[in-house]
Amino acid sequence: MSDIIIHTISSITLALILQSFIGIFAWLALIGILIDVDHYIWYVKKFNKWNIIESYKFFLKDRKQKKYLYKYFIFHDTKFLNIIFIITIFNIKLIGLPLSIILHYFFD
Repeated sequence: MSDIIIHTISSITLALILQSFIGIFAWLALIGILIDVDHYIWYVKKFNKWNIIESYKFFLKDRKQKKYLYKYFIFHDTKFLNIIFIITIFNIKLIGLPLSIILHYFFD
């Protein structure tokens, strides 16, 4: 199954579960879908191409070939997750953010 579908289903499921606890803030869990924007940013920087479909196809092919396996993606870094956890300490209603990121990491 495509990563996009997996990340979408898992993020929506998490948001639905959290909604009864934290209300509308639960929908911040959808960040689990958008976190892959760093792949697109890397692609644009590397190849100077803005075509998102080509970028998606590149990463599908890349996953099979493992050519760029050790690329650095800012939103997939534990430092980013730590910053999100610190923000969540100040407002527990934002708990959907780190939970969705961890879920995203798990499915990656």
